[in-house]
Amino acid sequence: MEKNVFYKIYQVNDIAKCDYAFMSWGFAKDKFNFGDYGCVYKSNSNLYDCKDNLSRLERIFYIFNMEIPFWFVGHSLSVSDIVQISTDDCDSFYYCDSIGWEDITNIVKGGDIHD
Repeated sequence: MEKNVFYKIYQVNDIAKCDYAFMSWGFAKDKFNFGDYGCVYKSNSNLYDCKDNLSRLERIFYIFNMEIPFWFVGHSLSVSDIVQISTDDCDSFYYCDSIGWEDITNIVKGGDIHD
């Protein structure tokens, strides 16, 4: 189990100009551009007690839908949002799909990441 596990949440910067905002990965994949996103949250809490990225994603989804922090400036975690999970040795990126998560790490790492 990793010692340090942190995360970031990215949401579409301008929903009016992004025709795949709030759409499933099946619709978005041919149009996806990580440049359309901005970081709306950087964790200051460690998710080291979750056993794997799927359980981490489930916890993050629960927090940002059921226990949204009062200071959070984004919308509740929804379809088309991206969660970056950073462990001791790697960064992984996940697209929130209609059901579950799509691992888009290879797609995101192929482009520039700005936060």
